[in-house]
Amino acid sequence: MLVPTKVTWSELGRHTRLPPPGTGDPVARRLPAAPERAYRGGMLGDRSWDEWISEYSKSHTHTVNRFCHTVGIPMIAASVPLAAASPFVPRLWKVPTALFVVGWAFQFVGHAFERKPPEFLKDWRFLFVGLRWWAAKVAGRA
Repeated sequence: MLVPTKVTWSELGRHTRLPPPGTGDPVARRLPAAPERAYRGGMLGDRSWDEWISEYSKSHTHTVNRFCHTVGIPMIAASVPLAAASPFVPRLWKVPTALFVVGWAFQFVGHAFERKPPEFLKDWRFLFVGLRWWAAKVAGRA
């Protein structure tokens, strides 16, 4: 037999996805009102995409590095869906593998010119910022 207990937001963790209190969910009805910032940004933490892109741009100022990232990032991004399709298409695995390796080579060559390590070595979330930075750059915003 299940015995109802009082549940608090802190017990559920900061990143809970339960509906807000009072929405009809029996567990949610027992919860106190959620703190205003209980789930701001998820993986992004307390920063907006614009803040992440701005910080990323600060470490990608050298012309060669920006060029290498402009070429390398879409190569890496294209390799992911191709790699997912490769089990179903004979010999396709060579294409995403080459794109992935060459794309990362461009990244590291660019950072050699920048004379700075890649941002993701400080914070893994920068691995997901690169594609957004690339889109902003192509759109003329980065």
